Amino acid sequence: MSQHNMSATPQKWYDSGHASRCVLGKYLRQIGFFEPLEKRVHMEQKVLKYTPVQKLEMLLVGMLAGIKAVSHTATTVRVDAALTAAFGLPGCADQSVLADTLDAASEADVADLAAAIAELFAQYSQTRQHAFEQDLLVLDVDLSPLPASKQAQGSERGYLGRSCSKTGRKLVRVREATTGEIVWQAVISARSVESLPLLQEAIQAAEALLAWPETARRPCASEGAPSSAWIVVGAARPSLPGCSREAIK
Repeated sequence: MSQHNMSATPQKWYDSGHASRCVLGKYLRQIGFFEPLEKRVHMEQKVLKYTPVQKLEMLLVGMLAGIKAVSHTATTVRVDAALTAAFGLPGCADQSVLADTLDAASEADVADLAAAIAELFAQYSQTRQHAFEQDLLVLDVDLSPLPASKQAQGSERGYLGRSCSKTGRKLVRVREATTGEIVWQAVISARSVESLPLLQEAIQAAEALLAWPETARRPCASEGAPSSAWIVVGAARPSLPGCSREAIK
């Protein structure tokens, strides 16, 4: 046996129930996917073992693995060494440590995170690459209930559809109708209702992310719409007057 083979470091093997996500993690590290997050987000938090950005990445890995709550990382990411290694992480923090990091985030930290996500969206979004000269871009705008206990932060009493809970918040979301890609979303008051101002706010936020060209706009001929309005998508709530199939700005 040659000296080269004898001195080679033995390859380390892992068992994982998330093999496809391991491949994804390796690829994302190779293309530098996490660089905007690591450059923009600088949370002021004491570092013992993992940095705040690493903890955010652990939560992202958990969401890709299907977790529904921070506590679920204990039985998914934390016990899967292959998954964390594939994403370039040294391990996974305890669920309580991850929760503390989220609690410690300031409004400035959230703004930095939003800016990092916007940069990633601009670089990788399929919707942003839409060929407007060939077809209209169709977006779905919906308002969904987020039931929560009355002790939860920001929880309010409001109409939450058929949910047994009467308290919580609501999620307004803009998605590309064909691919289902989420363009923009925000958590809002449970007392919010479907209305034209809410639709306008959602469309304006989506427009800022998509950087729509002037060719994406056309005059709106909906009944009751102001002369300056224009159609930007084709999937608004039919309950809005004059907007049966258009979103009006």
